[in-house]
Amino acid sequence: GQSLGQTVADRMRTHFNEASRRLATADVPVVVAVNGVAAGGGVGLALAGDVTLAGESARFVNVFAQQLGLVPDMGASWFVPRAIGRARAQAWALLGTPVDARPALGGGLVWSDHDAEDLLGDAMVTASRLARLPAATLRAVRRTVESSTTGLVPALQTEWELQEDLIDRGYLAEGAEAFLAGRDPDFKGAITDE
Repeated sequence: GQSLGQTVADRMRTHFNEASRRLATADVPVVVAVNGVAAGGGVGLALAGDVTLAGESARFVNVFAQQLGLVPDMGASWFVPRAIGRARAQAWALLGTPVDARPALGGGLVWSDHDAEDLLGDAMVTASRLARLPAATLRAVRRTVESSTTGLVPALQTEWELQEDLIDRGYLAEGAEAFLAGRDPDFKGAITDE
């Protein structure tokens, strides 16, 4: 039979990591609202979305090394260093000190913090704003963020390739026209259209 480690690794490959991958690559924007504790793999899930909001009771707990003798998983090993930097990510992975909403915001772990009674409504407003974007723009923004670790020259190439495609789709023209007319842009191919 399989060892416990092999069994867990198989589950991570087929289920747990797949959940983080699906959130991070969804065809629609993903807004995550954390109200309460996101511990262990929950940290990876919380950061897998496009925008992460934290309620005042949010608490991020990196339980892996200190409590379990393990490494961060469900994407936390990739998302956390990109959010808060290598030095903070490594110290947090090793020490496991819980991080509340306000320090999570200040450290770059989340986009914004909210009163508990406003969190869900604010998350819905954020999701509505994102849903007006063209699906191609969502994919392009994700790609530019991911390319930020490839080096400056490859990142610059990614930028101009994506800008060319998005401009040729008419988004710049519509955005400029809407700005001059004092209205919100009406992008063709918006996520809500798909």
